[in-house]
Amino acid sequence: MAQQDRATLKTYFETGDKPTESEFADFVDSTQNIVDDGVAITEDSVNTLTNKTVDADNNTITNIGSTEIKSEMITGQPNKATPVAGDKVLISDGADSGNLKEVDASSFGGGSGDVTGPAGATDEGVARYDGATGKIIQDSNVTIDDDGIVSGAPNITNNMSTGWLSGGVLSINGGDPTKFDMTEFNGDFADNYTDPLNPTYERVVCPAQSGLTPAGLLTGQFTTIGIDVNCVIQQKVDDNFTPEEQRDIVRLGAISHTQNVIIEQIENRPESIAYDDNLQAADTAKAIGLLNESGNLISGVAATMNFNKSAGVTYGIGINATNNPKSPSFTTDAAQAPATFLYQYRNGSGGYTTVLSQTDLDSDFYDDGSGTLAAMGANKFKNDRVYFIPNAALIVVIYGQAIYNSLSEALEGQLAESTDVNPDLVETATFLSIVAIKTGATDSTDASEVVFNQQPKFAGGVGGSVGTSTATFQQTYDNSLQPQITTDISGGALQIEGGTGTDTDINLEILNNSSVSTATIQADGSADFAGLSVNGAYTFPVADGTASQVLQTDGAGNLSFAPGGGGGGGYYTASAVLWHEEVSNVGGGTSVAATWNLRKITNIDDPSGDIIASLAADKFTLKAGDYEILAEAQAFDVAKHQLRLYNDTAASVVKVGSSGLSDSTDPGNTHSFVKMQKLTANGTDAFRFDHYTQTAVGSQGLGSAAGATSTAEVYLQIIIRKLA
Repeated sequence: MAQQDRATLKTYFETGDKPTESEFADFVDSTQNIVDDGVAITEDSVNTLTNKTVDADNNTITNIGSTEIKSEMITGQPNKATPVAGDKVLISDGADSGNLKEVDASSFGGGSGDVTGPAGATDEGVARYDGATGKIIQDSNVTIDDDGIVSGAPNITNNMSTGWLSGGVLSINGGDPTKFDMTEFNGDFADNYTDPLNPTYERVVCPAQSGLTPAGLLTGQFTTIGIDVNCVIQQKVDDNFTPEEQRDIVRLGAISHTQNVIIEQIENRPESIAYDDNLQAADTAKAIGLLNESGNLISGVAATMNFNKSAGVTYGIGINATNNPKSPSFTTDAAQAPATFLYQYRNGSGGYTTVLSQTDLDSDFYDDGSGTLAAMGANKFKNDRVYFIPNAALIVVIYGQAIYNSLSEALEGQLAESTDVNPDLVETATFLSIVAIKTGATDSTDASEVVFNQQPKFAGGVGGSVGTSTATFQQTYDNSLQPQITTDISGGALQIEGGTGTDTDINLEILNNSSVSTATIQADGSADFAGLSVNGAYTFPVADGTASQVLQTDGAGNLSFAPGGGGGGGYYTASAVLWHEEVSNVGGGTSVAATWNLRKITNIDDPSGDIIASLAADKFTLKAGDYEILAEAQAFDVAKHQLRLYNDTAASVVKVGSSGLSDSTDPGNTHSFVKMQKLTANGTDAFRFDHYTQTAVGSQGLGSAAGATSTAEVYLQIIIRKLA
């Protein structure tokens, strides 16, 4: 008796055959038996298990390969609703041979019963345990979509922000320079503000777009481009999106079209990035550098060249993390009195020389870049710079790298100096102070020799000092690029209050270059001026006249004392007039841009013959004597302009006149005046009048013709009076 294949078995039962006992035995042995083998094989399973070997003794099926065994093929025992001890499962034998093996279910361990859950659940929802039994699960508000985006978790979504992820690159359309294109955009849109307790978040992929027209192409200078959650392009002309708008719009860039004809250039710059928020903050902090949050003030020590550093606080991301994780970015800096510091100067080959453990500022030498310190020279000044490394509680002083002739020059130079500083300080130090030091200084509290200029929180970087401010009003002025105070209606007037003194105390005093008082204003409003000009039209004499004298004017706003009732008392001995005249409707002449244009002089009236020696080529020579000169000239549509009196022989400017403006918005004739109270002529020097014009204008730049009548046009008038 032997197992036979199906073809052999079929030959036993052909028409007319009488199978023998052994053939029947072969047939029985060639099939599986429910009792003996515990498995019933259907017609499908017979086809599927062809050439497979079942070992009933070892409960294995060999040569399975990748053939599928369907659940309906195996019907050995009735299904059980609840697994019980003794249940078996088929598993791979682990040898990558394709063989299955019967294993007792209990060998998998774990659990002691069924896990049950709700009848329904949210699609893509995250299941949660209900209680501590490990058998009951429940639904949740948190979902994870097929792209891995988590929703319904406020503590996660609240940290998300609207921003750019990739793409969205703008470019000028290849076929039409009046239009622009955008590549595919990927970005995040978060709403953390409508309902902060239930924020929403959406990741968006917007298709590429092309042939788009900037909204401000024909009317504006530039158009800002952005995109919203619905993939709609948003545009703003001559302005950027506000912070509020950027909660809903991702800015992509800006398009320039200053000529209002075509797109000239495109700036691709998303302003909000939707990832690495912490690192972006760190990038910003690194660009700014360490900041002196408070204190750390540098001051002098009497009778020495020492200095003190007060206690303070320094800010920098992570500078204190290893010492205090609860305050990782602030160090508490102890006072140093007096300070011990490192002195550094350039070594002449790209590096730096450091002198250790110094306590005195050097008032004799400065850093000229040669590698060896150079003597400052007598009565010179330099600007040393003081830095502080908070992690090491270390002060570093950089030798001054320029020499100045005075303290005021040194203080002014602090705004312009570009000091070469050791790059190590860029990452590790905060800039505390600039110290102006005079040659041979011995007392760091003497403000005539040493001035400490404390730097503000934002001091323009490790090498600069833009925005410098300090304790004295003088230094505040010196550090101001535009020392001006502008008041407005909301803030009201600028006030100076008398304080604890009396109303007769001086509240405001003006000194001349020699520190002599020239004007004072008291708290009661009384004023005293060494010289007084009212509205720029009248200038009063600086000293009182004699009894019975009266004030007289010279016609140009200059007042003087003269005998009462007798006019000027012979103030002038003669007068003459010169002018430029053209026939009706002829302009004053062409103006050349940014040039001092020679003014024409066509006529002269010198009745006494005692003033004008000669007039040639628009230049006049005065006879020897003292003269008062008044001149007025016109300009038309030249923007800014100014008249001057020029000594042609000596090649020098004698007097610059008032400034004028005549532009295209109101291009009428405007005037510039020259007032010369006293000019001493030697009888040989020739003089001329020049007129500076900002822009070029044709035949009427130096005066536009009135053309109202047939009378002459006059564009320049000069009044010359000979003084007694």
